[in-house]
Amino acid sequence: MNFLNNISKNKDKLRLFGISGLNQSISSATNFLIGLYLVKEFSPTDFGIYGIGFAIILFIGGTGNALLLTQMVVIYPSKKEEERDSLVINTLYLTFAFCMLSCLIALLLLLGNTTFNNFMSVSNELVLMVVFASAMYLLKEFFVRTAYNNRKENIAVYIHSSIFITVVMLFALEKLLIGELSNTITFLIYGIAHLIGIIFGFSLLKLKVETLSFTYLTQVFKELWKGGKWGSITNVVYTLRSQAHTIIATILIGPVGVGNLNAARLFITPAVMVIPVISQLAIPRLATLREVNKKSLINKGGLLTKIYLVFGVTYSIVLLLSYNTIISGFLNDSYQDLYVLTMYWCLYAVMLAFRNGKDIIAQVLQKFKQLTIVNIISSLITLLGCYVFAKYFGLKGNIIGLIFGEVVLIIMLHFLLRNEGRNLNN
Repeated sequence: MNFLNNISKNKDKLRLFGISGLNQSISSATNFLIGLYLVKEFSPTDFGIYGIGFAIILFIGGTGNALLLTQMVVIYPSKKEEERDSLVINTLYLTFAFCMLSCLIALLLLLGNTTFNNFMSVSNELVLMVVFASAMYLLKEFFVRTAYNNRKENIAVYIHSSIFITVVMLFALEKLLIGELSNTITFLIYGIAHLIGIIFGFSLLKLKVETLSFTYLTQVFKELWKGGKWGSITNVVYTLRSQAHTIIATILIGPVGVGNLNAARLFITPAVMVIPVISQLAIPRLATLREVNKKSLINKGGLLTKIYLVFGVTYSIVLLLSYNTIISGFLNDSYQDLYVLTMYWCLYAVMLAFRNGKDIIAQVLQKFKQLTIVNIISSLITLLGCYVFAKYFGLKGNIIGLIFGEVVLIIMLHFLLRNEGRNLNN
């Protein structure tokens, strides 16, 4: 009987992993295919501007995610059954307010004639489309997180499938009706596609909408803020670390440097996308495990790190061995030879995989203050490393700086989790 029960449990785990994998594959494939399409259509300069705009989307979305959505996920298991729906719907209200605040800040900057035109040649329309896409991306993430929280992972698949289909249709229409693609149109398409995903998520999840109570909304915000203030600061410094190559390349070389760097980075996307596949599935379950067995949680984290690492190494070897066959058909003649850059990006992907396993466990243990501190240190080291190495080694120096920063962070996370393990044994 126990044997049959174990088979049933393993089948359920495989099914959930398959759904999570399919969901993240569709989501990452959407961004990956957009990148592949744009790298053929755009010059390195235009592709670099796209990369900068997409980095802004990830920053705004990541900040809202860290401040609100991650906190909702880790708090959810500790709530009573009758309190959970209120937590979720009020987090939605707060997420919407965060998006509106982001749009308002962008409008105030534009009205004050504070644009990016002195830094690089972009239009106000492009800035607005990037902020619009950022808001839609974050709201979509709310519904995806809620689907995982409610163990309705298949709804996340439907959300990302609707986005993928909309993106393909809109780019096809643009090619047919306009023919001249720009970054402004690209981010408009991205934002509209995510709006469609939001509509699908809202209709499928059937959330219990409550009358807005500012008293309860404030109470929920205070709960989220307790860990969210550290999480959002961590995201800021994480962005400084993960996008240090974008920042330094933009300053030293300009968008053309960002374009070449991101064109090479594009091909490690399939390796990187497996990280959120596992983490979206793991975090809610690890948060539940935290409530009953913290020691087992640390052990599960070690297994998670090994899974990430094996996949990252395997993918990198396959990519580099088949580089000429895979990449030559995707780049136009305006790009430089990217093999060396791709090799360094593969090494970075391996370090990223190793670090993420440890980072997830620290999040589930709600070590947000400690994560903030180690991320600040790592980000400063990464920025400095990218600048120094880029001065001496050019574009590849940016990636060397990123790798150096990841190694420092891995060491600090190792000691953080080792100390936590010792506390559990005492």
